[in-house]
Order: sequence, then C-alpha cells, then structure tokens
Amino acid sequence: LTYDFKEDEHNFTLQKTGTIMNRGSAEVESYGLASPVNDFCFTPDKDPGIVAFAHGDGASFLDLSSRSYTSIRDNWSHSEPICLQFRKHNDKNHVLFGHRDGCVSMIDSRSQDALFATSLSLPAVSFGSATSIQPLQKDNLVAVKGSFGSCRIFDLRRLSNNNDVSSQYQQSTLLELSIPDSMVHQTKSVKCTGLAIDPSESIAIAPFAGAGPDNNIDILFAMWDIGTGALLRTLNFNSMNKHTGSSVFCELSSVITSGYEMLCKKDSGAPVISSEGSSFGLWFKTNVGNAPPEGGGIHHISF
Repeated sequence: LTYDFKEDEHNFTLQKTGTIMNRGSAEVESYGLASPVNDFCFTPDKDPGIVAFAHGDGASFLDLSSRSYTSIRDNWSHSEPICLQFRKHNDKNHVLFGHRDGCVSMIDSRSQDALFATSLSLPAVSFGSATSIQPLQKDNLVAVKGSFGSCRIFDLRRLSNNNDVSSQYQQSTLLELSIPDSMVHQTKSVKCTGLAIDPSESIAIAPFAGAGPDNNIDILFAMWDIGTGALLRTLNFNSMNKHTGSSVFCELSSVITSGYEMLCKKDSGAPVISSEGSSFGLWFKTNVGNAPPEGGGIHHISF
C-alpha cells in the first residue's frame, strides 16, 4: 500500500509477524506492532495522519507525524476486531470497528474512549462476523457486512459505553439487509467480502455466494435500499460460467468509479469504452468465470 505526501513516497508493507515496514524515498523504517493484524486503514485527509490497526487482541494507532505508537488492549472489547474504517472523510479522530461477533464499536483515538453496539433489537438471523464496514457521510449511519451474506445498518447515535452484549439498552441496529435463505450459500459466502455504497448513499451493494444446481457456485451481488432495508435485486456475475470448486471467492472494492463499460461498435465491431446508461461502477476480484482459479481475475461492473 502506497501513501503519498508532498512528493515523499511511503511504501508500507504489513508483515505476518505484526511489523509494518516503511520503505520511503529516504530511509527504511520499521514499526513493531502489538500482534498480527486483521485490517488497517489510513486517515482520509492528505496530511500525514494516523494509521489505525485491528489486531486479534485489540487495536492500535500509529501517528505518521510524530511516529508514536499506541496500543489499546485491556477492557476494550469482548470480541476480536476484524475490519475498520475512519468515521468520516473529515474526521480523523474516530475509528469504527467491526467485530467477530457481528458487533460494531467506535474508538476516539485521542482519549481512547470506546462506544459499542449490538443487535438485540433484531430477530435472530444468521449474520456471522462483521467482515466489511462502510460509514455513511450523512445521518450518522454505518453499514456492516456479515460473513454469511447479509448486511446491517447501525445508528452511531445509539452506541453505548457498555460493552456487555447482554445489555437490553443497546438497541443501535436500525435495519437488517437480508437475503432469502433459498438464494444464499452461507458457508461459501464467508469468502465473499466487501461492501459499497452508491454516490447518493441510498443503495448498499455486497457480494454473496449462491448455490446452484449440480453443486455449482454462483457469485451474486445484492442491492438493498438503505432507507427501508428491502432487497431491490440481485445480479448474477457468472450466469454463463459455473464454478464447481470449493474455494470460490469474491472481493468487492468500496471505491466508486465512473459507470463505464466495454461495448462494440455496430459498424466495425471494435471495442469502445462507454459510460452511457450507467451512473457508477465498482471493481471486484473473483476466481469464478474465466479467471485462473488460484489467483482470480479483476472485473468491473456498472450500475
């Protein structure tokens, strides 16, 4: 991962041992981390900011300006943090975490105070672990993808400073963005990660694995209405290309692109890039279809 600041390029390499190496233009630096890392993210501003890490036993923050490192481990959370994102584009002090038990928490990187959310207000459904998290830039909402295919919308104003999952007061989940059981293969959906929000922040999009006939596995994209939680439609990426292997995966990028697509000219049949008829697009990686099953291929889908 590359982080540019005023022509001084910093190439960060995250190692399995829990060490982050900075091979910048001037020198090589090494920062020892508290433990192996599940996920990390940079502050969204252009200045040298903070790198936040989700560890197996807590969280930590690396200040790129002062090069100070802070670890939060004791009495923070009851469940392992899996994914994280800074709260908003203009907020570098609050970090949102998704946990293995499906919970969401938010930490203030300055005071290290934490707030928590659970899902007691919803009926029992198969959600799994929180594998992807995307804050909305309006209305204090955050979307979280579960490992079994469905998603949830949390209200950050309803978080609590009590991390006891049995607390009856933690009713912070607004909506369940679910998929009918007949459509989703929950076990194989564990390897379908990523969550994206459209530019108007009215639609949530996430991949899941669908079980077809003869043990074929389809990669599908679910589209939900963020306002109501309704499943609007599903898109089948590989309707013409079936995958019978056991290690199917899909990784969806959250970065919104222009809605371009490759078309053919009517007169000559030559390929041409067009943005007509589409409002936005997304990149994703999968080993389903015509891609090599070991590494997969990169694709673009327009909406």
